[in-house]
Amino acid sequence: MRRTSVVKIQIVAATVVIALVVFLAIPRPKEWKTVATFTSDEYGVPSGQAGVRLPSFRVQGDEMVVSWTYVPTFATLPSEFAYIMFNDEGIFNRTHEYSTGTTESLSGSKTFDDPPSGEYYFTVFPLNLDYWRIEVKVYG
Repeated sequence: MRRTSVVKIQIVAATVVIALVVFLAIPRPKEWKTVATFTSDEYGVPSGQAGVRLPSFRVQGDEMVVSWTYVPTFATLPSEFAYIMFNDEGIFNRTHEYSTGTTESLSGSKTFDDPPSGEYYFTVFPLNLDYWRIEVKVYG
């Protein structure tokens, strides 16, 4: 009787281990995750061409999308929104948006396939803007 109980416990334990291995082997669905969001409400709108260095963030995934929005101050003055994006190897991307004749919200985005994993940061150069925002999403 005792031997039968031990065998049953071993069978149950083996079944649990197999079920756990199968469960862990199932690939998890990939999804978009926001890894960083920066706004002028947090980091300001410096005058002139002064750059604002933003905190670093970590990227690890199959695809990265950088989206930006900005609102010019005056329709009569040229406005600019530029950033330089750095990673461990140096400059990763530069973007420069220029507008005149509007105070409407302007936006854009850029997609990067297979971005190198690691730390990234932006230096932002806003000129004549009421507001700016950058969001970074990673798929993986």
